[in-house]
Amino acid sequence: MSGAGDEQGGSLAADLHIQATYRLTEALVASEQRMKRRIELLAEVVFEADAAGLLVFLNQAWTRALGHPADGCLGRPLRDFVLSPDREALDRLQAGEPGEAGGVRPRLRFARASGGVAWMEISLSRLADGGAVGVLHDVTVVKQSEDELKKLSLVASSTDNLVIIADRDGRTEWVNEAFYRRTGYTLDDMRGRTPGSVLQGPGSDPRSIAILRQAIAEGRSQATELLNYTKAGTPYWVRVQLSPIRDETGAVQRFVSVQADVTEQRRVQGEIEAAKDRAEYLAAEAQAANQAKSEFLAVLSHEIRTPMNAVLGFAAVLQDTLLDEDQRDCVNTIARSGRSLLEIINEILDYSKIESGEFRLELQPADVRQCVSDAVELCRPPADRLLRLEVEINPAVPRTIVTDAGRLRQVLVNLVGNAVKFTASGRVRVLVGLAPPVGPAGRRVTFAVEDTGIGIAAKDLERIFAPFSQVDSSTTRKFGGTGLGLAIARRIVRSMGGEITVRSEPGQGSVFSFSLEAGAPVADGAARTVSRPPPARPLDPAAQALRILVVEDNDVNLKLTLRLLANLGLHADTAADGRQCLEACRERTYDLVFMDLRMPEMDGYEAAAELRRRAATDPRLAHLHICALTSNVMPAERDACLAAGMNGFLAKPVRAEELRTALERAAAALARGRAEV
Repeated sequence: MSGAGDEQGGSLAADLHIQATYRLTEALVASEQRMKRRIELLAEVVFEADAAGLLVFLNQAWTRALGHPADGCLGRPLRDFVLSPDREALDRLQAGEPGEAGGVRPRLRFARASGGVAWMEISLSRLADGGAVGVLHDVTVVKQSEDELKKLSLVASSTDNLVIIADRDGRTEWVNEAFYRRTGYTLDDMRGRTPGSVLQGPGSDPRSIAILRQAIAEGRSQATELLNYTKAGTPYWVRVQLSPIRDETGAVQRFVSVQADVTEQRRVQGEIEAAKDRAEYLAAEAQAANQAKSEFLAVLSHEIRTPMNAVLGFAAVLQDTLLDEDQRDCVNTIARSGRSLLEIINEILDYSKIESGEFRLELQPADVRQCVSDAVELCRPPADRLLRLEVEINPAVPRTIVTDAGRLRQVLVNLVGNAVKFTASGRVRVLVGLAPPVGPAGRRVTFAVEDTGIGIAAKDLERIFAPFSQVDSSTTRKFGGTGLGLAIARRIVRSMGGEITVRSEPGQGSVFSFSLEAGAPVADGAARTVSRPPPARPLDPAAQALRILVVEDNDVNLKLTLRLLANLGLHADTAADGRQCLEACRERTYDLVFMDLRMPEMDGYEAAAELRRRAATDPRLAHLHICALTSNVMPAERDACLAAGMNGFLAKPVRAEELRTALERAAAALARGRAEV
């Protein structure tokens, strides 16, 4: 029994051992399969080589990384897949001691099945039986990125601009030498940090910073200017150009920030802006001063012309009365002196108009010969002077040219008048010719005034055209004048497209010359010129029936205006200011109002504007003709009169013929049934 039992016990133990061995084997196989599955899931290549160096295991990462089938590569040495320049490094690694993993993980180039190259970082450990296990980590993208960084660094090192190379998140990877020199920050100071966290500080524009951050987040280029600070705390300005660097798939790999130092430029720009502000301030001050000057001259004109109006007006009235020889000589002297004073006033006002930009030309067909004749007659010397005044006009000169006849006469009067003034005896000659065309320009009419007078030294030839200037004080005392005549004449000729020139020697006389465009031919009948006043003629019957109101606060000027009207057979009512004018027009019906401008209580502008407003409800005022009477002859004053609703403009001193014209114009407008505008 015991023998049989022993046999049964032994058989049971054997079965249990077999079962245990079987289960252990299953567990080991299962563990191996789990381990293999895990290895297959790894992104890194896992390999094993025997003592002969032949591959005995490769996971599928090998195929994914290099494209070679894993099973087809078993039994071959690993070095077959390494490029020849890197095989020596692999051999040294495989010759290491068993169990030694090696602290260095070299990068080797492996051949891809497709013919490309993959950079692999290898880690290898020797086994006791002479074999080895290892891991290959694909660092191709990293190596390409590093190579690209080196290339960028090489280029950026040669520029004087500050350059920062950052990763895709904006963290610094590299800075150039220029960056270090300007900021004091080294690459170690900056690496891994965003530039803004190091460089920006008080005064840096939050908006510009936000724009750059947004550009990094969106992977796009951006340009802006920033205030940064050096390591020592010194502020400096840079113009930043941020640009993304992309790989072959278009993904952003890093950013390059090129920064131009614009601190000095900003400083200069600031100085320019400050200078510009200063210039604008000075220009405003100059404009205000010019405006003040114009206003002063307007007041001066009014204050001087107001009494001059009376002096010349009553002198003209007296000249038309019966006077003995002594009385007539006195009246004529008063008239000449008054006209001389008026000429000085006109010169000052003309110069002011030129300086303030209010000078205007009235271009129209003008009779050249008439303009010359008028100027010569105004300057003709007394018969007792031993001085001949001659005129020579080339027959080829056209009868008319398009110009400002009044200004042309003004220039000629100035030049001829000076020649007569500075020539004690001999001859003054006015020459008018026609110059041949030069280039595309048309023919030009030439004017020259020659004299045999005292002449001018070469050093003074240009100075005579300067405003308020004469050759010397002795000349000023002897001949008088404001020193503005030639300055104004030059400005007028330049505005007409010409230039005055002068040739002269002391004691040999002078020649003043200028030329003007002849323009297109104009029929003789089209010329419109102003010559000497025509003889007195009867007033048109329509004008004799006008109901007139004169608004004037100056008693002398009021008396003169009434006398001039009376000489024409007319009566007028009067008002001393604008309020009295409005009251008079409310009580009576008038056809014509002569309106002074500067008056107490209410001036002429306000009165005229109010009359035009009342015309909307008062039919009697619908066709009222308003003519300004003013001592201010500046263009701005004329424009202001028209803007206030006035129809005409008479400058003081008022001449009888101008008054007659204003009356007839008002009568014609009334006959048409409306005010002339």
